[in-house]
Amino acid sequence: MTLRLPCQPGTGYTWTLLTRDEKLVELVGEPKFEAGDSKLLGGVEQQVFQLRALAVGTTALELGLVRKWEKGQKPKRTFRVTLEIR
Repeated sequence: MTLRLPCQPGTGYTWTLLTRDEKLVELVGEPKFEAGDSKLLGGVEQQVFQLRALAVGTTALELGLVRKWEKGQKPKRTFRVTLEIR
């Protein structure tokens, strides 16, 4: 599965995987960034996650938009989805 979420890495905010069932879903490699429509420095980009199903089941997947150096802070935004793997 490919998951693309908008972000502005120039501001320090990137998406990080917060919740998943590691027995059902694995992250394949490191997330990548794709340039957005705007060519402006600091513009919106797409952060791309590649995920692989490992087994049949249902799991919640949650990502948070965070600055990695701001420890203990709540994510600026969250993205949640329930995956049904068959």
